[in-house]
Amino acid sequence: WQPDIAPKGGYDPGADAKTFDELMAQADVEQDLTKMNALYQQGEALLLKNAVYIPIANLVPVLLVKPWIKNLRIGWWNFSAPSRFEPDTVVKK
Repeated sequence: WQPDIAPKGGYDPGADAKTFDELMAQADVEQDLTKMNALYQQGEALLLKNAVYIPIANLVPVLLVKPWIKNLRIGWWNFSAPSRFEPDTVVKK
């Protein structure tokens, strides 16, 4: 979200980006908590107006598999452990 985005159809995200940056810069140095909160609320309104989506989390599956387990299939459907073992999964020790 950058100030150099061109306006389109009566909508100017570039101007909103510049305004957002200015509001955040003002809020960062504001000493009055009420005024600072009001600046952050204005920035939040601009952010929500311009955001397509705001990611809440980035899930990264992590699974430790012992080297003697072969042919274990791990996919997007099981983020922490396999939900089933395929017939060709082999345990060799």
